[in-house]
This record gives sequence, structure tokens and C-alpha cells, in this order.
Amino acid sequence: MEFARDRVIKIDKTHILYARFQAKAGSWEAKAHAYAMTKHRMRMVLTYKYAEALNLMVVGAVNRTEWLTGTFSKFGVDHCADIMPIIHLYRSEVEELAKQIDIPEYILSKPADADVLPGLDDKSILLGDFIQVDQILKMLETGDGEELKTLVDDQSLIEKIIKLKELSKQMRESPYCLERE
Repeated sequence: MEFARDRVIKIDKTHILYARFQAKAGSWEAKAHAYAMTKHRMRMVLTYKYAEALNLMVVGAVNRTEWLTGTFSKFGVDHCADIMPIIHLYRSEVEELAKQIDIPEYILSKPADADVLPGLDDKSILLGDFIQVDQILKMLETGDGEELKTLVDDQSLIEKIIKLKELSKQMRESPYCLERE
């Protein structure tokens, strides 16, 4: 496969979100996604290697916003862990908790590095404002869709979050197993 260094491709960030779930087999999108996920899975393998050698527990850092939108790596460092202490908290709640327990400002102000594509250093670029995204997710979970339409001005954001939640459903399910009769 040749890569044209002089060719610039403008990529819509919403396209990146959907492409990871809908990429055509063998496409550059599928290959890029496979590379990025392999990178995260290798980190998970190394994390477990050291944890087991030192008799430690692996603590996951995925939050509810990432979990419900599929913005984590399946079987990667955010998915595989012995314990997931913040999976029940939305991203905006994690930020509020961090302030309450006096996490230093240099950590609070650091962008959430998705580490998937060069130059794409913040998950908020992909999802949007976390407070609004979390509000949408909360209302989707409680089934209050009508109120959602009145509280959120950007209907395209609602549609994007609904689509991401549906496309990433398989990431939140355990491996499929055959039942014994």
C-alpha cells in the first residue's frame, strides 16, 4: 500500500467516530482503526504483565460517557481491568469529583488524549461538550426523550450520541457464548 505524503485528506471528526464501527473491510479506515486498537491492547497486555509480576490489581479508568458512546478500546486499557471504580460516573461528574478531591490543576486542564490519530488529542473534539453529552446520555438512559428535545438545542448532537450508543452496543456486551442444552 502506497501512502501519498503530498496528499492532504480532510477528515470530518464525526466521520472518525462512525468509521470505527462501520469501516469497510480492508479500507484505510479499518486499517487505521486496527492499528490504534492494537496499540491500546498491547498497553493492556504490558499493564497486566507488570501487575501480575508485582501481585497488583489493574484499575480501569473508563467513565460512563466513554462506555456508552464506545469511545474506549475494546479489550484495551480502558476496558480490561480488575476493577472499574468510575464506570458509573459520567465524564462531567468525574471532572467535578476531581475538583472536589483537589486534583492538581495541571492534571485537570490536560486534554483527554484519545491517542488514536496524530493531532487529535482531545475526546471532546469528537464528542463535543461533555456536560451536554452527559445530559443527553442521562436522558436516553431514563427514557425521557421528549424532554431531551426541549433541553438540547443541537438536534444533530442528540442524533450523533444515539447513533454512537447503538453502534457501540457490541462493545459493552460480554463475549457471546453458546448455551449448553
